[in-house]
Amino acid sequence: PFASTNLRAKPAEWVYGTDASMSRAGIVRTPVSEVVSRELWRLSEFAGWHSRLPSPLRVYLDDFEQRSRAALRARGEAAESSDSEVDLSSPEPGIAPALTEGVLWDCAEVFRGDGNWSECMISEGLRVHDGFDTRYSPSHDFCSDELFRLLVSLVLRRVVRIWHFGLPCVSWGTLRRPRVRSKYRPFGFRPSEPFTAQHNLIAIRVAFLMWLAHHYGQWASDEQPGGSVLHYLDIFQRLLREEGWAISRWCHCSFGSPFQKPHQWLHNEPWLLALPRGCSCGRRGSHFKVELLHS
Repeated sequence: PFASTNLRAKPAEWVYGTDASMSRAGIVRTPVSEVVSRELWRLSEFAGWHSRLPSPLRVYLDDFEQRSRAALRARGEAAESSDSEVDLSSPEPGIAPALTEGVLWDCAEVFRGDGNWSECMISEGLRVHDGFDTRYSPSHDFCSDELFRLLVSLVLRRVVRIWHFGLPCVSWGTLRRPRVRSKYRPFGFRPSEPFTAQHNLIAIRVAFLMWLAHHYGQWASDEQPGGSVLHYLDIFQRLLREEGWAISRWCHCSFGSPFQKPHQWLHNEPWLLALPRGCSCGRRGSHFKVELLHS
């Protein structure tokens, strides 16, 4: 079907309604804005609901209320400018409320783990989603289509304001031996090898969700250790070339930790640009180190 479908088609400018019986049929249409058209298309995959027509009395009362409000506005304007002429015969049409659910959660963390990021957001009084992790339930594996589609639907519904992805760094960091990738070959030395392919899939899905969140006006960030090669992937490099995206590099020691532990966060969140860059604790070269001793 993609061969004969215009994937770049613009939202329809009209909404149609039809009704039919065994003997006749009828069709009506009305113009709508692009915002309403997009919302109706998004909701078209969900089941419909019964809409009860208002009674004649309800229609009369609504019309009477609109006319009363229009008359009050007209009187106020007339009091300010006696020269203006106001037509009271036709009230202003009411503006329909936006067809959106609104923001249900301020923050949501994917690959939550211990949930330190979420706990910090909760301590600031924000509404935080329960988050997603492989331990959330057997069906909430990030590599499963079920979870990925659920995350996409949350982004499209625009019910989360800030997204944070703490994707596993076991394949992207410098501690794994033997290495399976480098900054010159971030997609892997053997991309088809199961371990490498699995983490490539995770990275691509995270980048796609970040692109999608940015397109729909949401904030997004991911976190990686300082030596990670994740952001050398082409999909993240293209994301960085978009306006508003940046990488913030900071260290835990700048916030009181005895470990230096450098981090890098790719984000479109301007407040993260204020983080101190690199090590700013004044003890460069004398941080506490943890070493694995081999006997």
